[in-house]
Amino acid sequence: MSFGVELAAGTIFATDYRVLRPLATGGMGAVYVAEQLSTGKQRALKLMHAELAWDARLRERFVQEARVGASIDSDHVVEVVGAGVDSVTGMPWLAMELLEGLDLAAYVQQRGPLAFEEVREILSQLCHALAAAHRVGIVHRDLKPQNIFIARSRQQNMTFKVKVLDFGIAKVVAAARHTSAATAVVGTPLWMAPEQTDSQAAVSPASDVWALGLIAFRMLTARWYWMQAAGDSSSVMMLMREVLFEPIVPPSIRAAQMGLAHLIPQGFDAWFQRCVDRNPQARFRDAAEAAQALMAVPGSHAPGSQPLPNSYYLSTNVPSAALPPASLVGASTAVSPYSTASPQDASYFSQLPVQPAPTKRRSFLWIWMVLGIFVVLLAAAGIVLFLGAAAVGIDASANDENNSQNMAGSYVIAQGLNPGGQGRYAGSATIQQLDSTSYRIRWDLTVGAPVEGVGLVSGRVFGVGYGSTPDYTVAVYEIDAGTLRGIYTRPDMRGQVRREVLVGPAGLVGVYQVKQSEQGAGGQVEIRPNGATFFLSRNYGTGVVQGTGIKMNDRLVVTWAKPEGKGGVVAYQIGSGSLEGRWALLTSSLAGTEVLRKNKLGMETVLGTPSSRF
Repeated sequence: MSFGVELAAGTIFATDYRVLRPLATGGMGAVYVAEQLSTGKQRALKLMHAELAWDARLRERFVQEARVGASIDSDHVVEVVGAGVDSVTGMPWLAMELLEGLDLAAYVQQRGPLAFEEVREILSQLCHALAAAHRVGIVHRDLKPQNIFIARSRQQNMTFKVKVLDFGIAKVVAAARHTSAATAVVGTPLWMAPEQTDSQAAVSPASDVWALGLIAFRMLTARWYWMQAAGDSSSVMMLMREVLFEPIVPPSIRAAQMGLAHLIPQGFDAWFQRCVDRNPQARFRDAAEAAQALMAVPGSHAPGSQPLPNSYYLSTNVPSAALPPASLVGASTAVSPYSTASPQDASYFSQLPVQPAPTKRRSFLWIWMVLGIFVVLLAAAGIVLFLGAAAVGIDASANDENNSQNMAGSYVIAQGLNPGGQGRYAGSATIQQLDSTSYRIRWDLTVGAPVEGVGLVSGRVFGVGYGSTPDYTVAVYEIDAGTLRGIYTRPDMRGQVRREVLVGPAGLVGVYQVKQSEQGAGGQVEIRPNGATFFLSRNYGTGVVQGTGIKMNDRLVVTWAKPEGKGGVVAYQIGSGSLEGRWALLTSSLAGTEVLRKNKLGMETVLGTPSSRF
């Protein structure tokens, strides 16, 4: 019996589902958009990977997702409409509602720090699902931004609807006491509670509460709470040492280390500390208690700080067409987010208030067991994660101000997806350095003519612009509240980089004045959100140019061109030997994704299904 099949468009699967197109792949399976023949509705069809389907235990865990989801009384849990094991292929499958929107990881990556009222609304809906699960003895165990979906709401009084994904790897707490499977390590290290690393410790609703606190900090700051999550030399071991043993400082102090103290509202520290106490008994007992306490947090910002504006991306005045296209359960239209936080001097920690670890003594054998578990996790990360990212979610980016990494080299397009998910493309890319900051890039695709552009490095972001004619400009702006400090270049400037400063309202919505420009150009710039991108219009007084922008962390990458110009903009996050980015065509409201892997051997490898970038 074969478990390994790839479903082509038009295939009828499990007698009731016509495959329309592939949607995503993850640690345990592949997902397709399919039409349910009996209802005519589009569904997300999830299938187990061939190399895992032979394991009866994993097959049971896969199908358990349907039973677990059905037992949770909440509209904020993704609906499973069918499940089984296909009699023809032997593949376990699930059919779920097809969601439109973004997972929380991509949402924060695109939006940056969220206003506290929006964070509170997201957590309120999230806790509704978790509280319903906790009431029936179910713990998610792998709560993280990739498993929280910000979906388009179909209710008139709601601008978005939070859906919790992948309860299939949760364990039923009551039943877990009677099976050795309860000791299995399940979760993602960046968000896992300490007790999840101990095979002898009980996992409870308080384990999900730990993740709630870390997710709330991520939404408020768009940064990781753990300092090791942003280091160049970070590893699972270093991260776990921080999680298990190092002082847990209040979020206001951690944010101050990042220069973001103004983003933490008064009263949040106490709530956060009740979520991430290393002693599970000292945390909120469950999501319902955590949600109730969060509602009592005043939410006002520190004196002298400037709170961010309210949500605009999913506001009621945004037309439905501006939202990203249908996206799955567990997938998104953007790549994984990265933090730009940098580790601080270790001596600083000695002056901070600390939260002690539990006084219960543990043997050194247990510590070595924990480290051993995570060596295995690191070697087999794709199996541990369930339709999540391919890695454990640890950010390997370095200090945001470090521009020393040389982007030059030959790359393979390891992943290429056109805006709106309309087709994949493949090929290679070559990057040539012009000076310390500027580069020339050429994409050689398997279909269509080569595409050439110019790029700039700012912090840990590599911004690229390209066009059908050379009269375009690429700029990368550092976002500092209502001030945008930018560098820009054009193909005809041969690597010369100039600077300018725009001043206007915070939040990237409104009219900005050009206060400084090395080229002497004044005028004003209007910025407004446009789905997954930003639309910009620049009036020099003698003419108008348009721009398309993509936000990456605290940078806005823009390609400027005349209204009739063609081309695009790319915002890459700089990793170790890789560039992970999002891109869009000029004036487009949809974004595509692209991952470049440095080709150290100089060989070109073509992956994926060919498709033209234009």
